[in-house]
Amino acid sequence: MNKKGFTLVELLAVLVILAILASVTTIAVIKIINNSRKELYEDQIKLIEKAADKWSVDNTDLIGKTTPYCLSMDTLLRSGHIKKDTLVDPRDESEIDGYVKITYDSEYNQYEFEYMDTCSTN
Repeated sequence: MNKKGFTLVELLAVLVILAILASVTTIAVIKIINNSRKELYEDQIKLIEKAADKWSVDNTDLIGKTTPYCLSMDTLLRSGHIKKDTLVDPRDESEIDGYVKITYDSEYNQYEFEYMDTCSTN
């Protein structure tokens, strides 16, 4: 007897295979998206540190060589060295509201810039 079409077992097997493929690809895509968000966050932190470097050139009289200086995101915004949309964390859409700690490295005779969530001058 010659039947045209698929049996129920064949259709179920195809559906199971498709479900497995979909779950594997979904996991891979989610991992790629999360890695991209992390990389974008790191790039934003570098951009903030570069903006702090430019700010320090304009405000050398405020920064000392013996004690660290804590530069707030609000100060960078008000001075125009950074834009508000740069301060959105791509990982969770929250606001980046930390500080850039500016310290002087006497060995290399230059300032160093490091983003921190909180800042102390110790």
